[in-house]
Amino acid sequence: MILDDGYGAERHESPDRRSEFSPKLTKLVEALREKIDCPQSFDDFVDLVAARIDPEERIELTRLLQEELQNPFRCSERARQCGVTLSVLAKPPRENTPTGDFFDAFEVPDRRFSIFIGDAVGHDTQTAWDNSARFNLYTREPNFIERAFPHGVTAQKVLEYIDQYCNFRGTPGLDAVVASHVLLDPQTGEFSFANAGNTPYLGIIRATGELEFLRACGGPLGHPELFEYLQSEPNCIHGKLEHGDVAIMASDGLFDGVHISGQKMSDSFREVLEDLLGKSVTPQQVLAHVYSHLRSTKDDLVICAFGLSPSTGIR
Repeated sequence: MILDDGYGAERHESPDRRSEFSPKLTKLVEALREKIDCPQSFDDFVDLVAARIDPEERIELTRLLQEELQNPFRCSERARQCGVTLSVLAKPPRENTPTGDFFDAFEVPDRRFSIFIGDAVGHDTQTAWDNSARFNLYTREPNFIERAFPHGVTAQKVLEYIDQYCNFRGTPGLDAVVASHVLLDPQTGEFSFANAGNTPYLGIIRATGELEFLRACGGPLGHPELFEYLQSEPNCIHGKLEHGDVAIMASDGLFDGVHISGQKMSDSFREVLEDLLGKSVTPQQVLAHVYSHLRSTKDDLVICAFGLSPSTGIR
């Protein structure tokens, strides 16, 4: 099956990404599917799992998903194979608990690389974890890209999909939810970037010594009534990374936000990144530098920094 992604490139069916599950997690997922009596429908499984299994099983499922699917090393290795250097920090809200914030990175069928990050706010900690688990389960359904985006995947469409299928609506405090998505072509360095929510920015430290911040807005997650307010905002931005450039984004914690439009950005974070200008830095070094300057926080947090692998041949 070949689909047109709207950019003139052919896209082939994506593999079943559940093959990435460990045997232990696969066994638990299949057992839960049998318990809720929907062995033929993975979508139904995701929709019902939080309501139909007992709390201990739900916690165990979420814990395993967090360990398996948001494993920074695994995502970094997947990126390396695609020509992307990726460094990820997933900070839990307290010891021995998973972070409820979203993170995933994978190759889409047209050879672009997808990086998604978001703040999984919920009524309580478990709801936030469930939101994170729902997203990660959805992206591992066979042919997820083709089913969810029959007319081609774009960064903005991913955010709309997440807003529709994750349990954000009716959740208090959604003005603090951040979701960002990058589609990067490692062969050309070209990328598209979309985001939603409060203070969503992509920071880029250029190898030329410049600092750049990008923000696009597709509407606050869970607040469709505010979309009209932001209609004048671009819902997707296109750019290009060169060798030596490092981009960085986070689920929360890096920016001071006081308004849903995200117009106030932390001057302190800009100053932290300015410390690195004019230096040859890797994503790992940028991530470590930023994290060392964060204010103490009890909240969970995901930060990722990425760039092009030195061996990537930009066209």
